[in-house]
Amino acid sequence: MNPNKDRDRNRLYSAIEWSRRKLRPFREHRLSAIKEYVGTRYSNDGAGKRVYLNLIEQAVNTYCRQLAANNPKVLVTTRKNDLRARAYELELACNHLLQEINFVNTLRQSVVEAMFSVGIIKVGAAVGEQVEVDGFLHNVGQPFADNVTLDDWCQDMSATRWDQISFAGNQFRVPLEEAKENKAWNAKVRKELKASSHSHMNEGGDQTADSVSQGGDNAVDEYADFVDLWEIWLPRENKLMVVPTAGMTGTVAGKPLSVEDWDGPEGGPYHRLTFSEVPGNVMGLPAVALWMDLHELVNSLYRKLSRQAQRQKDVFTYPGGSEEDARRVAESSDGETIRTDNPAAITVHKYSTLDQSNLAFAIQSKAFFSEMAGNLDTLAGLRTEAPTLGQERLLSESSHQRVADMQERTVEFARGVIRDLSAIMWYSPMIDMPISKEINGEQIGDEIRWPYPEQDYLPEDLREGDFFDYNLDVEPYSLQHHPPAARIAAIDQIMMQVLLPGMQLLQEQGKSIDFGAYMRIKSKYMNLPELEEIVVDASGEASGEPAHQERGGNSPVRQAPVTRRENVRINQPGASKSGAEQVLMNTLMGGQSQPDERAGAVRESL
Repeated sequence: MNPNKDRDRNRLYSAIEWSRRKLRPFREHRLSAIKEYVGTRYSNDGAGKRVYLNLIEQAVNTYCRQLAANNPKVLVTTRKNDLRARAYELELACNHLLQEINFVNTLRQSVVEAMFSVGIIKVGAAVGEQVEVDGFLHNVGQPFADNVTLDDWCQDMSATRWDQISFAGNQFRVPLEEAKENKAWNAKVRKELKASSHSHMNEGGDQTADSVSQGGDNAVDEYADFVDLWEIWLPRENKLMVVPTAGMTGTVAGKPLSVEDWDGPEGGPYHRLTFSEVPGNVMGLPAVALWMDLHELVNSLYRKLSRQAQRQKDVFTYPGGSEEDARRVAESSDGETIRTDNPAAITVHKYSTLDQSNLAFAIQSKAFFSEMAGNLDTLAGLRTEAPTLGQERLLSESSHQRVADMQERTVEFARGVIRDLSAIMWYSPMIDMPISKEINGEQIGDEIRWPYPEQDYLPEDLREGDFFDYNLDVEPYSLQHHPPAARIAAIDQIMMQVLLPGMQLLQEQGKSIDFGAYMRIKSKYMNLPELEEIVVDASGEASGEPAHQERGGNSPVRQAPVTRRENVRINQPGASKSGAEQVLMNTLMGGQSQPDERAGAVRESL
């Protein structure tokens, strides 16, 4: 296929138009899920009905926190001893690049997109004086990683696997003036470019996701004229072409602005993230697609229960001749004493009460949603599911099996993107990255420039070895959030299980434990500066030596020689919140809660 030939190019445009039509149901389902995600209070074009329990928002943000909370930490190693110093410097340069381009935000957006449809990141390098890709300006020669949404995406839908596609590409908008002045593009084609208005509708008539906040109309005021362009990657021909939007509709066989050989990473400029594959299909199964029906069912039931609750009313009735009694009852306040001549004549009638079976069904459906979302309540830390700590840990580990699979996919996805960013940075002749070597968070020596650019050397002479001599990896746990409480727990565990039992071995090697540093770390993470005052030296000043509290001179506090311990085991029905909900549902359905056959208390005295 030659993109410069009209016949081949028209067949390509026809295939792209067909694939865009096949992607329309995926775009529509994504948009409906996004509307449920924002609810009715976000904008005028959010969910059509009230969302009392936003289970989609809760699940998406819980998983996003589990999958992409921090910037990934890059580890670079090499088997060649003479390149280890350069591997460490490459590692510092990669981590600096990820911080500079705010990669964690890009990765987090891709994870959220993957929950709704598919996460796509496009990598490349800015080569012009001022290059705008997807609305962001990038530094010259610096690699970039940008998100591509499903509204702007097209891929070969006739393929059954990603590695079998014939094309993939994304739409982007650039100022018309900059597009016409780009000398790297065909002069005749860019001269004929015309401004295109920002539309909230795709070419098939379905709305785009930005219509949720910007409205469904096409009246968008922009400060300058823009033009829509498509960048298409042809993996079999190893070509990258830029074409006007007119060439994508099938009505005009427009000539491309540029057709170039792709000289970037072997896998192309696009990286995809999906959490579930569908056999025989190139599109994966998003997690939200599994949750939407239960989310809508739960909210539909609660909307119905809400209407019943709002219609509920108490009406006082009385026979003739009891008008004064009825008036005094109606005007009385709660707890007030009134006189009635015939209290039995006044009765209260209730109208439109809640349907208890519907309420039980709503509670059960909400519990089913938590199960379908991988035990969401445990992942989100909303409640305990077991009466004991050991059982709760077992449930937590089981619920994390699904999260672990999604974390592995996210890490592999991030590893591929970072590897391509590093390769572009390695081969770019214009890269200039400031790095500083550190030990324990403290800088050692002056800041250096990677890869030591000097006028007497060519850029390719500054990088020792080949890029493939270095093994680039991503630390999986670097993406997860580690709160201070988790850090304290890990430090305490190492202290109790490793350091204190091995105190004698440490002393034989001439080492010891700095309890002062231990207390300083604890006081920092717990935000309790008073902890540092507990450990003092013999003179009473703050020190790394632990102090022994003494009573009555030099005798230490001793434990009582005789102790009495009681172990009390109490089995109660509904100890966890899920158990309490089960008891409530049994009651609502007209049954009785069955007590645990082992209920009772066993007291053992030792």
